[in-house]
Amino acid sequence: YRMQKIEEQLEKIEENVIGHVQKHLDERIMKYRKHFSELMVSYDQMTNMGEHMQLYMNRNEIQDEEMGWERYVHRTERLHQYAAEMKEYTQQIREIYQTQITLQQNRVMNFLTVVTTIFMPLTLITGWYGMNFVGMPELGWRYGYPAVIVLSVLIVAWLLWYFRKNKWL
Repeated sequence: YRMQKIEEQLEKIEENVIGHVQKHLDERIMKYRKHFSELMVSYDQMTNMGEHMQLYMNRNEIQDEEMGWERYVHRTERLHQYAAEMKEYTQQIREIYQTQITLQQNRVMNFLTVVTTIFMPLTLITGWYGMNFVGMPELGWRYGYPAVIVLSVLIVAWLLWYFRKNKWL
């Protein structure tokens, strides 16, 4: 019954993980995994004890008690298997959680790459015109400053169009 309640809690966690990343979820999942590991050890020990008792029941040929210990062993083996499945389920939830974190990081990196790519040509233009060489023809031209502004706006507009066309933005 206790493991079924934990399984229900894990299902709720899984539903929440798929939509968004929660803080400290990894710690909760690891706590559940540790709990199921401890249960597996307990059920394994209980199975060993039941098998040991079956050996003694066979010697004394007490049929009812022998069948009771056999049922006990089968039940502890099933509970051990159930705990193992729940431990595996927690691992799957943890992997989903890690996948969500990775996807979120990829979206952030994609955005930063696009922003960097948009502003890189503008930084180059700023570097060139920040040098103020006398031999630059645009510095003496009456429309030099507005031409650089228009060129910069065109570059940004073209890059935004290109990124949207390729669905990068």
